[in-house]
Amino acid sequence: NEARIALIEGDWSHAESKILKAAKNSDSPLHCYLVAAKAAQELGALDRRDSYLHQALRVAPNAKVAVLLTQAELQFEQGQYEYCLATLQELQKLAPNNRQLLKLCSNTFAATGAWDDMVNLLPLLNKYAILQTEETTVLEIKTYTYVMRNELKKSGKQGLIACWDDLPRHVRNQVEIVENYAQLLLSQKAYNEVEQL
Repeated sequence: NEARIALIEGDWSHAESKILKAAKNSDSPLHCYLVAAKAAQELGALDRRDSYLHQALRVAPNAKVAVLLTQAELQFEQGQYEYCLATLQELQKLAPNNRQLLKLCSNTFAATGAWDDMVNLLPLLNKYAILQTEETTVLEIKTYTYVMRNELKKSGKQGLIACWDDLPRHVRNQVEIVENYAQLLLSQKAYNEVEQL
């Protein structure tokens, strides 16, 4: 109880020590170690954080998905994107359609500009309704604008047009995507195509 109060008040040092004491006699030491990991991170003690995550896995080896999700969340919050991506890859093998995993992937890909990875993720975000519609739309605009720009660089005007034809129908109906495509066509002086569009 004291540990909970300390956590709510943001007294991380107190919370960490209390929760570790509680872990020794607890029916759910897994929960205690995951909370201790969060407290350690708030204190900037990343080695201790990682140690608690290992201990969590040791006391509850069947809760690997929960431990790795916590680890990925903490790594993301800390801006440790490379480590976070490695943890997410491990999670994808264990629970590929886990909602929390998919959300974390979308956050991490967006933060790191991994738009190629986002292309494969977007259908899953839509299928499982992971994000609010507006959030998904923003991601689609950023992702497919990147894809079109990339295709234009690689394959020129014809590549861009082929890329547009391959975009999902609902994406081609988004005003901002149409505007971005039109601007890319204009940059290639493709006036006829813009007029048709």
